[in-house]
Amino acid sequence: MVKRMMDRMTRSVFNWSSEPQTLNQTLIDLCPGASYTFQYYYAFTGGTSPVNFAFCYLETTIGGEVMNLEYLDASMNATIDSHNYRSESATYLASSNSAILSIIFTCDSSITTAILYFDLITLTTSNTTCSASSPSSTASSTTLIRLSSPTPVVSNAQFYDQYDDEQYSINLPFEMSLYYNNASIITVTTNGILSVGQPNGASKAVNKDIQTLYTYELVPGTACLWWEDLAVSTGSQQGIYYQIIGASGQQRLDVEYILTKSGDNSGTIYHAILSYLANQPGEVIFYYFSDGDEGANATVGIQGQDVNGDVVAVQVEAGEYGIIHSGVQIDFTTTPEYTLSGTYVTNYAFNPNCYPPGTFPEGDGGIC
Repeated sequence: MVKRMMDRMTRSVFNWSSEPQTLNQTLIDLCPGASYTFQYYYAFTGGTSPVNFAFCYLETTIGGEVMNLEYLDASMNATIDSHNYRSESATYLASSNSAILSIIFTCDSSITTAILYFDLITLTTSNTTCSASSPSSTASSTTLIRLSSPTPVVSNAQFYDQYDDEQYSINLPFEMSLYYNNASIITVTTNGILSVGQPNGASKAVNKDIQTLYTYELVPGTACLWWEDLAVSTGSQQGIYYQIIGASGQQRLDVEYILTKSGDNSGTIYHAILSYLANQPGEVIFYYFSDGDEGANATVGIQGQDVNGDVVAVQVEAGEYGIIHSGVQIDFTTTPEYTLSGTYVTNYAFNPNCYPPGTFPEGDGGIC
């Protein structure tokens, strides 16, 4: 399957202010005659009105053809801090190699306040015979996202230049275990951390002094892909995404981080996936696709509690250049039967070029 992501919109927040809000995007490198799946995520807040049956409207068109028309009212309000996005999709049959995508957001005149958040717009096609028509557009039509069914937790900073030192909760249909720490809620942060449970801010620590593990700055049950001062910046698909796939009892959680250095808008990318199988409690895999400084400013490892409540940890590195880089895979075992000395790390190498967008090793990658 070929997946193409359109250029990021220059704005992904629509504020209703008595006039329709419109964004247009030119789609290029389409294959005439090919069928595409158009998908996007949105969240809506506001929309209250003293008048019954007052609505806001979200209309998306490609090449003048209506893809979706959504009626939005106050009953659809989302808690934006938890990024409670809805997903919509439609089928588009390309008639030429380019088309205009239009997004229109408008409301009835009785509605005074309404905001629409629009994100993660993708086109997907199974057609593999049509090549790109313009070399200059190749980079803009390629997605960094490796998950096959990504749900955005936070992406494409909308209110500020960056989302920095932020954390977000995800509810799981199973318990995740790291050592003796178990919970069906996990917390992910823009500093490259995943914690079991809700840490009440403790795991937002930025690690500017490159600390080692066995630290009380991190809550028990914390996995550090990078414990580093990172952030989500505007554009370039940066964000944190997750998916849960598989049948009950055999589900797999994948969390994908696409981050940059805090305060840095140069486009330097830190990109990795954490993978966890529900039927293999305590076992975690890190896959690294890029690391802006190859671990020189990060702490990497997992920390938790043993049966006695004492802090235990396995650390891969703390501020050591060259250990973390593109193609590194690290397997952790933190099951309760392992003591501190029994916890182990296994390093594998995989070739990221073997895995097109929407895929990743999902096991011991090796060299293709």
